[in-house]
Amino acid sequence: MTSTDPNSPSAKYDLRNTSVILHYREDSEDRQFNLLTVLRYLNTYFNFHSVHVINDGANVDKILNYVKTEYPDTRLLFCKNDDEFKKAYCFNEAASQTTGEVLCFWDVDILIEGGFIEKAQNDILAGHVDHVYPFTGLFVDVEKKAFDKIFPGF
Repeated sequence: MTSTDPNSPSAKYDLRNTSVILHYREDSEDRQFNLLTVLRYLNTYFNFHSVHVINDGANVDKILNYVKTEYPDTRLLFCKNDDEFKKAYCFNEAASQTTGEVLCFWDVDILIEGGFIEKAQNDILAGHVDHVYPFTGLFVDVEKKAFDKIFPGF
């Protein structure tokens, strides 16, 4: 963590060598909520080299105007797609525009504990591994109305 006191509210995980790519396709109100939750999480707890949101759809989704205002350092990309879901194609397009030494492909419906991500970055940079899946595989499905009770103030 970048702060000397890991319990400090301003402590952030040091991921300045990592570019994050989020694939986003608006298909429900829940998906919008997930995107905003993940962006808030990333901006609150991490120092990334860059964060990219790639919009996969027929049109630029309106929520991205809010994202650009709220998170001005987030890079927004548009991958015009009138028909099928092309997540891998969109990830490749975004990856070609990043400059971080490590790429992190992140889903908008998962929050990953910061220590996993920081360790993954450091293991890759040290040459111990060339890729990592830093996730335990455990999922918690939280309804929006319960979210504030579980994550108060988030």
